[in-house]
Amino acid sequence: MILSHTLRDFIWALEVGRLQPLGPHLKISTPCNGISTQESMQLFTYGSLMFPEIWQRVVRGDYRSVPAMAYGYARYALADDTYPGMIANPQASVEGVLYFDVAAADVAALDAFEGCEYRRELIDVVINSGESVIACAYIFTAEKKLSALPWEPQAFQMSRFIDAYCRDKLGG
Repeated sequence: MILSHTLRDFIWALEVGRLQPLGPHLKISTPCNGISTQESMQLFTYGSLMFPEIWQRVVRGDYRSVPAMAYGYARYALADDTYPGMIANPQASVEGVLYFDVAAADVAALDAFEGCEYRRELIDVVINSGESVIACAYIFTAEKKLSALPWEPQAFQMSRFIDAYCRDKLGG
């Protein structure tokens, strides 16, 4: 089933001319927001949503996940905040978590959680087995708000994030 979703997304990208080479990997440049979310999709997370404590506050489903790498992107801390933004950078890569077959209702909840400064786009990620998977990821669009410092998951201030951001976005 994973292959059929990935293959369908890949074929769609080829048909509409949205596939562009990026080194040995491929990037689809169309925002997922323009893609129907009536079906489930793969979702690559690289910041607060990598943590089960945050992911489970936003989504209702139970999804299989694996570690993954997004080549051609960099993850930076936001100035004066606890969470990161990911932007294109051909010389970088970002470690994260890939969730499989995320239901449309949960994708809508994730879109609302991420807000207007993130755009959901299709990208190519690689899982530990070496398999390449087309997945959506939230790309940060307000680059001026990024610091020059990389965001490190081990330094994530979860309780501060839950107290501030999650309470504002999720009501608790």
